[in-house]
Amino acid sequence: VETGRQYRFQVRAINNCDTDDPSRSCYGEFSEVQLFTVRDPRPPLPPSMPQRDSATRVVSSNEATIAVSWSPPLDNGGSPITGYILYMKDHDGTMSNHALGHDTTSWEASGLRPGEVYRFHV
Repeated sequence: VETGRQYRFQVRAINNCDTDDPSRSCYGEFSEVQLFTVRDPRPPLPPSMPQRDSATRVVSSNEATIAVSWSPPLDNGGSPITGYILYMKDHDGTMSNHALGHDTTSWEASGLRPGEVYRFHV
């Protein structure tokens, strides 16, 4: 398989036709020809911007929880998404990151200080 080349594919079904003779096969019609062009892989588009989730809450006067969620990218660049990294910038500028699975599209940070600014990106 070479990048930039076009390939043609056809498929058809093959079934066993005779229960007494499993080696006897029946062949269906071929599908119409489908053309596919192999392209260079490209970086995926980013997921959507994280949004504050409804689970965000002030637990007490000293503690808050922020929940964020996002949508997967519209274009994965030709490869499956294998995971996300969520970055959180604390009120004092400290940056942390959290590796998340490919099917995770939300995250919750607890033990935060109410009234402080926290920044997130995925």
